[in-house]
Amino acid sequence: MNEKYPLVSIVMPSFNTANFIEEAILSVLNQDYPNVELIIIDGGSTDGSIEIIKKHSSRLGYWISESDKGAVDAINKGLAKCNGEYIGILLSDDCYYLDSISRNVRLLNSKPEIDFVFGDTEQVDKQGNRLFLRMGNNLPFQQWVRTCTMPIAIHASVWRRSLLGRIGTFRISMGVATDWDFFLRVGLTSKIEYLPGLGGKFRYYSGTQSEKKQLDWVTLVPQMYKDLFTHPLITKELLKIKNESMSCANMYSAELLIEASLFKSAFKKLMLAFWTYPKVCISSRFIKLTIKLLLGKQSKHASNFVKNILDIRR
Repeated sequence: MNEKYPLVSIVMPSFNTANFIEEAILSVLNQDYPNVELIIIDGGSTDGSIEIIKKHSSRLGYWISESDKGAVDAINKGLAKCNGEYIGILLSDDCYYLDSISRNVRLLNSKPEIDFVFGDTEQVDKQGNRLFLRMGNNLPFQQWVRTCTMPIAIHASVWRRSLLGRIGTFRISMGVATDWDFFLRVGLTSKIEYLPGLGGKFRYYSGTQSEKKQLDWVTLVPQMYKDLFTHPLITKELLKIKNESMSCANMYSAELLIEASLFKSAFKKLMLAFWTYPKVCISSRFIKLTIKLLLGKQSKHASNFVKNILDIRR
């Protein structure tokens, strides 16, 4: 093993992203870090992606193109092929900044107690124009759980391969929430550190899986939290905030339903959030969602809901 430059394995799941995959590949191969293996698991692309992969095949650690069960399945296949001490994942329509890997590795090399490091990310549109910056933070893991927030971006992260032995790989059943679910399991067993600075670009546009399956989060996030609080490694400290956290997970779902104008379903999620943790009714987040619901549709359900809350608070 090269102690100064340990091998970093980057797994890239791919399927019909010919317009972007070369930029993604080159963002890995042209890193300023000298010891990287790129593993590409393609799901049987038919749009010219294979030809682009073949063009760079001599510089790849491994690649294959075959039918699979989606990006999560491809990631897990790639993880099984990794030889590196450190691991990262980059989707084939995203890309790294030039020094992304070297910055993360320097931190991991200097702090053996840290298992997972992440940075900031830039969300861009189909043409690569910046939409906004997604900034990380160094708040305690417990605070992320309590507020149902997750500042980690998978394409701005590197972690020790050894942690997979403790938490396993990515769960296919979690679909678009699989990375969030993975990060929660990382937090249960490992030390995470935030490294300020842009690590990569995440491309969001009409047609991506994230966009197509937006409403999947409505059911996946509460389920993910239920699984978290029944995990064998759950701590007593986290169990103390179980109800508050589950309430926030249901508010997260309610917000998505309001945005989709599914007001009746949103109302039910808000009610569930309240009954799970009644004190939530005085939080600014709950009040804002209630107002959004009323402004979105003056329904009988919403009006009765506010009346009930006001009665309770009196």
